[in-house]
Amino acid sequence: MRLTATISSDFFATLVGIANACGNEIILHFSESTISLCVPPSPNQVSLWIGCKTLACFNKYTISSKTDNSIVFKCNAQQLYHSLSFEGSPNINFRLSGNKEFKCFEFEHNSADRLKKLSQKVEVTILSNSSIEQLHEPEWTQSSIAIKIPSFKSVLSWINEMKDINSLVVMNGTPEGVLGFHIENESVSISTQYSRLEVIGENNREGEVLIEVKKLKKILKVGNIPACVGVVYIYDKQMARFHFVTQSSGTPVQLTYILNATTKAN
Repeated sequence: MRLTATISSDFFATLVGIANACGNEIILHFSESTISLCVPPSPNQVSLWIGCKTLACFNKYTISSKTDNSIVFKCNAQQLYHSLSFEGSPNINFRLSGNKEFKCFEFEHNSADRLKKLSQKVEVTILSNSSIEQLHEPEWTQSSIAIKIPSFKSVLSWINEMKDINSLVVMNGTPEGVLGFHIENESVSISTQYSRLEVIGENNREGEVLIEVKKLKKILKVGNIPACVGVVYIYDKQMARFHFVTQSSGTPVQLTYILNATTKAN
């Protein structure tokens, strides 16, 4: 079993940071040409699936295993994210190391002037290939409404201004291309709407979902990735599915979040 690569951009760190914001553990699937990251479904956290080509994240990438050159790992998301952070390091050498009892990702950082060198290890658990099923998105049923997400910066700015009013916000979409947000408490009730948005698909109908503000903020931070566009699929009173597409090294990168509805009273 062998896995080595050179990381010459911060894009992989960005993806791991996004996963780290969603959950404590991350599952990674490396194959000959693709990499998948998953924060498995859980009632108390945002579920996430990320998929892209390996060349979007790595250079000089090689992998070999007895299972069709495919390896599935589980590790601590925060430890993995911190191991990818080293200011002034233009390249990070990455490899799988260890023995039968202990496996780890080893990251070797070298500063541009080669005067500084840092080696970090993150313990990993190798999972069976049957675990790959967790990395696959479910076959989604028809949503109530699918609508393009407006400016991430604008929505996030509004959410930040309203976050002290209530921990929950209602998100509503209509077939007329309107996406609205409503938040209230005993003293105040505030709404905002984004209109003339593209509605995706057919047979759309109005739908709304009550979701947690802090979890919505985590999702909207994906807008920090350049050229990222997204669609929200609202399943009335059930959940919201956010699908984002961006590019790295000329290849598409797809991210899907699931945010379950809540009936919790503030």
